[in-house]
Amino acid sequence: MIKTRFLNAAEASRQFGALAGTYAASLKWTDPLADAAVEALSAAPAGWWSRVEAALDGTANQVGVPAELVKLIESLPPDPSPETWSTMEMGRAAVLGTGRGVALALQGAAIAADNWTPPSTKALTLAGEAMGISVHPFVDTASLWIEVHKPGALRRGSDGYRALLRYRLIRAFERRIAKARGHWDVQQIGEPFNQGDLFLQVVLFTRGVITGFEVEGYWLTQEQKDAYHLFWRHAAAVLGLHKTYLEAVNDHQCEQFWRLWVLTSPGPDGFTRARAAETLSKLAATDLLQPINGPLMKTMMDWHLQPVGRQRLGLAAPRTGHTAYGLYRARTWLGRQIGLPAPEVGLSRATRQLSRAIARLGGDGSPGRLEALAAYNPAPPTG
Repeated sequence: MIKTRFLNAAEASRQFGALAGTYAASLKWTDPLADAAVEALSAAPAGWWSRVEAALDGTANQVGVPAELVKLIESLPPDPSPETWSTMEMGRAAVLGTGRGVALALQGAAIAADNWTPPSTKALTLAGEAMGISVHPFVDTASLWIEVHKPGALRRGSDGYRALLRYRLIRAFERRIAKARGHWDVQQIGEPFNQGDLFLQVVLFTRGVITGFEVEGYWLTQEQKDAYHLFWRHAAAVLGLHKTYLEAVNDHQCEQFWRLWVLTSPGPDGFTRARAAETLSKLAATDLLQPINGPLMKTMMDWHLQPVGRQRLGLAAPRTGHTAYGLYRARTWLGRQIGLPAPEVGLSRATRQLSRAIARLGGDGSPGRLEALAAYNPAPPTG
């Protein structure tokens, strides 16, 4: 057990049973198929992403394509059945019907998830330092969310499906760089971008966003929640989530995992507290509701981490919190009386707000980052 990353073990076992044991073990689980693929691709000539896309489409000439890449591609899930796709689309539509509300909910959940446990994003920092690229965790989160929620984005070979695979390979390359630089102690903090961290990302997209809806005054039916979890279960399979966790992508177990994660995680340090405050300030200023957004996101922190958790992140309760909360919920109620936007209208509204947030946070979330990471050959650790 990794004691620095898994605190309160006895209480966690009492409250969460087998899930606690799975999480503790998964801090050392990586993504063997992606790790093998990036080792092979790191030696490949530049411009190999087009061969990845051809392999994904099933049109690749297998000559010159690394066997490790072929194995990874073959492991990816096929398109769901028409019935399953219809259910997934219902979940996507329910979420997108909140428009900019989903963007705000995602921002609130991400502030909590990205900054509560420093090791979970340390590999991103180390890889960025090595490459001279500064990437904020939310830039990756928001960019991926936008791509995945486009119409038909989870069809095999679609842009969203490719974005999921690209994200998976980026994380594998960053894991490789972080460990090769000699600044990573697996025994103390687990593997970089381990399976526990990946499941947390999926829980952020599901439980975190849905909880944010409830703070804002939106309510999904249980059927809609289940459909949205099914949507993300398929996406998570493309991301390489371990089969044990894939089975847990449902409303109840995602809620349980979030509570387990808060109980066992070591909490923020000085760097992540400063990043949380800076992130909140920048994200709150992304639209005309700035006076309400900041206090509302702090209210979300209370729902995600409880007030003591928000305080440990250095985010003091706002004086205008109750007023902002009431105003936003009134706005939500009025919007629901007028009628929720159609899914693609809602996606457009959410995309605009998230794109502004990405621009304010800066960093390189572009597709070109993948081959830049692949071209980097870290020197072996000394000593």
